[in-house]
Amino acid sequence: ETLSVHPFEISFMLGEFDVKVFRNHLGQWKKIANGSSYISNSEMLIIERMKLLKGGKYISIDNTFGHELYDDYKMFSLDYYSGIMEVFKGTRINGKVVFYSCPSSSSLKNYRKKTKVISFKLQYGMVSEDENKLIVGRSKDNGKNWIPYLKLIYERK
Repeated sequence: ETLSVHPFEISFMLGEFDVKVFRNHLGQWKKIANGSSYISNSEMLIIERMKLLKGGKYISIDNTFGHELYDDYKMFSLDYYSGIMEVFKGTRINGKVVFYSCPSSSSLKNYRKKTKVISFKLQYGMVSEDENKLIVGRSKDNGKNWIPYLKLIYERK
């Protein structure tokens, strides 16, 4: 018998993709950025390198996914544009991989009010062999209530 860790249960994400980013504005998804993503595996990790163009500015985001033997998924995200590093803990829910940042130590602060901390929930799922989707939710009450914030559509090149 062998011990199976299944580090690549999210292997549907592997490949090279065109990415479209939409933001929820009053219940309507408005396209805000285009870009590309290259997702590869390296030993026990899956690594995503994303480059987006938004409003004439380039945004670089690196995500590293892993799976511990006795734990669910973990993701480390580095957003160069916002200057944020975040660790997410993830699990499988209804065939999708969901990552939560709360309780968060480094979530974005709402600079208008300067008192709120925003936590994030990332839900990855396969739409088809050639398309994946990421829904990003945000919470201002440490995860009690989630609002859809961003939607990323990954189309395989």
